[in-house]
Amino acid sequence: MQKVFTFTLLFFTCFSFSVRGETFKPYIIESSDSDVCNLALNHYSELFKSKQRSTEGLKKSKGVTFPEFSLREVSNGRGNLKTAIVDFYGSQKMYVFHERSHSWRGDIYTGYIIESEEIDVLESHLIERKTDVFVPFYPMGALAYGSDFSWWENLPFQFKDKWYVLTDYGDFHRHNSQRSVYQIQQDGSSKNVCTVKIFQNFDDGVKESLPLFTAYKRSVEQIVLSDGDCGTSRPEVAARWSGQFFSSMAIIRPWAIEPTWKSTKNSWDAARIEFQQKHFEDWKYQDIWSYREHATNKNLMFDAIAELKNHYVSNYSYSEPEAYEHASKIIQSIPGRYYSLGVYYNQDKDFSIFQQMVDGTYNNWESINQDLKLKYGSVPLVALSLMVDSPRAYEMLPSTISQSSIESFYKKDVLMFAAHMNNFDSVKYLLDSGWPVDKVTSHDSGYSCGSKLERLNRSALTYAAENASIEVMRLLVDAGADVKIKDSKGNNLDYYLNLNPRFSAEEKMSGFESVLKTYSKLKDIKPSYSCDGKLNRLEKAICNSAGLSIYDRELSKGYRDIIASNNLTIDIKSSQISWLKRRNSECKIYSTDEQLNACLARTTRARIRYLESIQSALNKSLQQDK
Repeated sequence: MQKVFTFTLLFFTCFSFSVRGETFKPYIIESSDSDVCNLALNHYSELFKSKQRSTEGLKKSKGVTFPEFSLREVSNGRGNLKTAIVDFYGSQKMYVFHERSHSWRGDIYTGYIIESEEIDVLESHLIERKTDVFVPFYPMGALAYGSDFSWWENLPFQFKDKWYVLTDYGDFHRHNSQRSVYQIQQDGSSKNVCTVKIFQNFDDGVKESLPLFTAYKRSVEQIVLSDGDCGTSRPEVAARWSGQFFSSMAIIRPWAIEPTWKSTKNSWDAARIEFQQKHFEDWKYQDIWSYREHATNKNLMFDAIAELKNHYVSNYSYSEPEAYEHASKIIQSIPGRYYSLGVYYNQDKDFSIFQQMVDGTYNNWESINQDLKLKYGSVPLVALSLMVDSPRAYEMLPSTISQSSIESFYKKDVLMFAAHMNNFDSVKYLLDSGWPVDKVTSHDSGYSCGSKLERLNRSALTYAAENASIEVMRLLVDAGADVKIKDSKGNNLDYYLNLNPRFSAEEKMSGFESVLKTYSKLKDIKPSYSCDGKLNRLEKAICNSAGLSIYDRELSKGYRDIIASNNLTIDIKSSQISWLKRRNSECKIYSTDEQLNACLARTTRARIRYLESIQSALNKSLQQDK
């Protein structure tokens, strides 16, 4: 009988497949003209129900008349003029739309209402860039970019003898998904007579509680959104917008979504899919923290699919097989919609060597520099932190690689990584091997491209205070770690303890040194199950390892906490059982005890992180509901 974690699985279940709230429908936010407002609402309601992924104005609506515009070119490269003579509340007027190129970003538009004989004067003023005579009526409201132009062309229309402009942006997502109708007055001014909500952005607070989907989406954002900008380049801005819209469509309009890594309409995007997908997979080999985050993402992926499937079955007319297939494609496509990491130069690199370092099976030590080498010759020694669960491997490194050289850009070393990963066994081994306990993070001054860590001067104990168990903290303190250390922002260890999910609110309030005193006499470290009786190989390995016992204990507690919340939309018991089967199948193939322990450590650690991610999403959802 499998004993690992089974006691919790026998007593707790969670079968809640309903999703709170109703499926979104467009609605009127405000109206002072019911006729045109109902017209706009009906228009967007039909678009919402359709399979269109973009929006458009009222050209196809009943009772709406648009002027017939003619086109004329403005000299000196100043664009084009669209002109139409209309009956404007009993007087003959001319609508003029000035269309011209702004830059690589596209065309811009300005609209005027003039007497027909003024067109030549207006054109000459536009050529001379004079703006003080003819006052534009368009753009208005949120359409305006600056004072006199818009990125969107929305032509005026006549409805029941009045003139209006609908502020459409060509999509469902932009400007908080609000679309307004402005009535054009006889004096050329305009007033907002209607605002319609046409879509619900998931990040703005969709009523449905979807914690697995939320946690998965956050995990993807962390991996594939670029860290920062260099100069004026901000690739993450468009990617974040794209990913958020895709995620919102997955929840609100799943029938209209294109469940692919990139839109097939853009051939250039399609050509990049292969290297982007490989980059997403290879991302984990940067360091051991990245490996854990990527494994956590995979854990979240399975249950996000199940949650989204349940959402489709509960709220839409999907059968179970259809819902599962659609949800699977969407969830696996989300990384592509958020991707903003740029060109991947290591597409041809075989990273199986890096996986061997993770597994503890690597043995080509004299060639390790060559095996690590990336395109253009860089050798990322920080990737050796991938061996942190097999710390004896560091003794096998050639003399050309020193302990001090295995660090991140911010001087985060192997002991810091081990403490961050809460690996008691590795921290103890490294300390016993003489690894420096008070080394701190820093970085060389000067220009660098990408994100900047705001808090430096962090030690292994700093990382442990935020991310590890009390047992790991005690190891470091007993080894002489500085308990008075402050980071570069002046934060002491109390600040980091407050971020650690392992401690109660009362313990956090008491402070780091008080918690150390409370746990000054630690009990024997045991897993969540009894180590007596007949055990299989994996269970024995956990019982024989303090580090694995800590992981097992924390996994059990995290599972119980999730069950107690009773706010999940999936069967977490089945999820946990499925994960146990996957983990045991993956780990039992390793021949040596050290390889087995490394496998149990990294897989269980990722599952703990998975549970923490769900709990974080649940807590935020509950706070929003209050």
